[in-house]
Amino acid sequence: MTDYLNYFLEPFLEDIVQGRCLPFIGAGFSLNAKIPRGKKMLDWDGLGKKVASTLPEYQYTTAIEALSAYSHEFTRVKLVELLSSALLITTIQPAKPHEELLVGRICCREGAVFFTNA
Repeated sequence: MTDYLNYFLEPFLEDIVQGRCLPFIGAGFSLNAKIPRGKKMLDWDGLGKKVASTLPEYQYTTAIEALSAYSHEFTRVKLVELLSSALLITTIQPAKPHEELLVGRICCREGAVFFTNA
């Protein structure tokens, strides 16, 4: 991580040190998780394609369109079930980046973290 610090301007680094930053974590952060052997964490596009593959005669365009079509066809509850399975939520485990964030080494003083895909 030290190498990346060279890319940030001094005022921003000072804000981090003083705990004046609120991390916003996107969906890609899940790719760092410990994933069971033989499984793969899907990115946004991969997730959309997986959902689209379950829709008869559906032609994939975008992930959000596929998720919306699935929800419309089968209900939001079924969409959540499919997403939970596809995202391996019962089997993945936090890895070092997640632990670092949770113990406050990357976080602000108040411990507030915002996840864009929550």
